[in-house]
Amino acid sequence: MSIELVLIPMAIVAIDEFSKTRKEKSENNYLMLETAMKDESLLKQVLSEWDCTMDILTDTISIKKKINQVMFTLNEHHAFSLVLPKGANQVEYKKWLNEIEEAYAHLIQQRVYEQLIYQAQARGMNLEDEEILEDNSIQLTYVIKG
Repeated sequence: MSIELVLIPMAIVAIDEFSKTRKEKSENNYLMLETAMKDESLLKQVLSEWDCTMDILTDTISIKKKINQVMFTLNEHHAFSLVLPKGANQVEYKKWLNEIEEAYAHLIQQRVYEQLIYQAQARGMNLEDEEILEDNSIQLTYVIKG
């Protein structure tokens, strides 16, 4: 007997939708751009893959990018917001933030995939077939021992 599972890249869709309605907040000489990113370790991994120089403080990741010092800080929703100085190129940073969020979403999808593979093996299922579909969903076919 076999079972098929389809992993739909919902994190990618959700973060894409969130970025379209991103909230911005001005405070003093800073602009804060909200994100849907909540996992500090994944955010750090993405930033390190993008060769960002980071200083880690409590609930804050400070980054040197080009000539500006920017940071991610936890907001009241327990998600990270990007904090920019008012003089920063907002168009450039919004584009950069969208790219960071996309990489973050791919890491979430990868983590879910790896956990599913591990848990299926632990439950006695053998992966028979794996196929990446046009929409980047992953179809997994397992043989159930039994």
